[in-house]
Amino acid sequence: MIKLLILGPTGSMGKLISTLALEDKEIDVVAACDVDAIGQPLGNIVGVNDPKNLVVQDVNDLQKIIEEIKPDVAVDFTVAKAAEKNCMICVKNKVRCIIGTTGLSDQFLKVFEEIVIKNQVPAVISSNMATGVNILFKIASY
Repeated sequence: MIKLLILGPTGSMGKLISTLALEDKEIDVVAACDVDAIGQPLGNIVGVNDPKNLVVQDVNDLQKIIEEIKPDVAVDFTVAKAAEKNCMICVKNKVRCIIGTTGLSDQFLKVFEEIVIKNQVPAVISSNMATGVNILFKIASY
């Protein structure tokens, strides 16, 4: 079973990821961290039964949370500045990362790649391809 840490569970994509993960029998959601809804039950936020009754934890405690729960994978759908900080902490702690956040800086991408290689921790960066983002990309290309 995959031990999953969800970063940004209160946003639209974070809610979707949280819902799907909580419903998947092969995924064990071990924590959800954000700057919003701290202390609120994740299941209530996404409208899904959560037998573990996880509550959203403060992302500012991410290092401590990782040390305690030892997740296998972190999925980040926050904002660029937060994702850059969160994912550095994850990779330095040997937690695999899936980043769906857009707007990451070139400087971050360069340093992140070096740390991923150095720590031999897999990471995937896949920009958010929600409808609204695609419309903005289309408008920007004209």
